[in-house]
Amino acid sequence: MADTPLKLAASNGDWIAVDWGTSSLRAWYVQSDGFIQTNAKSTQGAGTLSSDAFEGVLLGLIDPWLEGDKSPLPILICGMAGSRQGWKEAAYVELPTPFSALAERLVEVPVKDPRIRPFIVPGVCQNNEFGPDVIRGEETLLLGVLDEMETGRHIFCLPGTHSKWVHTEDQRILQSRTFLTGELFALVVKHSMLRHSLDGSEGAEPTHFAKGVHDVHSGAAQFLSALFPVRAAQLLNGTDPKAAYAYLSGVTIATELKELAASGGVSPGYLVEIIGSSSLVKCYASAMRIFGIETRVHDGDVAALKGLSIIRKESGV
Repeated sequence: MADTPLKLAASNGDWIAVDWGTSSLRAWYVQSDGFIQTNAKSTQGAGTLSSDAFEGVLLGLIDPWLEGDKSPLPILICGMAGSRQGWKEAAYVELPTPFSALAERLVEVPVKDPRIRPFIVPGVCQNNEFGPDVIRGEETLLLGVLDEMETGRHIFCLPGTHSKWVHTEDQRILQSRTFLTGELFALVVKHSMLRHSLDGSEGAEPTHFAKGVHDVHSGAAQFLSALFPVRAAQLLNGTDPKAAYAYLSGVTIATELKELAASGGVSPGYLVEIIGSSSLVKCYASAMRIFGIETRVHDGDVAALKGLSIIRKESGV
């Protein structure tokens, strides 16, 4: 556990903020004066749990923060705990929608432990001329960032296993688009025959990553046709597996950007707001610069905390 200096809007009592992703869990104890007292992490993401396991996993993380002789502590949860395969499904709010709808549609989770009172933030869905899409967790991060930005239209990128591209106007989400870029890359790296020629133990080395981005941007490489040469080059020329990993990472992310550019989603000179806390954020920012796209990065943990704080204040829980 570690302290953090972040201060949120004061509330009417102590509470716990939780960002429960597919592969990880993060919780913060927030005092009534808005200061973060402590925080904790776990690798027990929602993607590995059955619905009856969530309460025990959460208590295992936050039990030291709880006292038995007080009223139930409110817990606000965003992310995959509210999915159909999660703790309790929180139905999607349909786009376009104002962010205020999130606070109005919280779902309370029945629990056995009387010390906690969990609420799950709903995701948002899109099923219109822009195509079907869903967001769960990212809506809270967007709210946290937009609260401190000027009004108007903005484009957001939230890198991850499934990268999200979201267009907003003032305090409304207009449209979203999801790419399975990270999941596809992981499948190739871990489960294809290319796994023998790739080494990502040190992440994507910048020079070879940039070459992959440049090759796709210039048209010298395309995703499918670039795959097998990675293996062949290692067999015939002894290509460094770390360099091959970085190159393929660049090709994969650049393919996502090129599809967006072709559909008018982004163009040179656009400003894209990137939200996240992983090394993947740096990769996306670097790739966008090669495409002539301006970027501004926002910390994902800070965004989640601020978004949850706003939802708690508006909902009154």
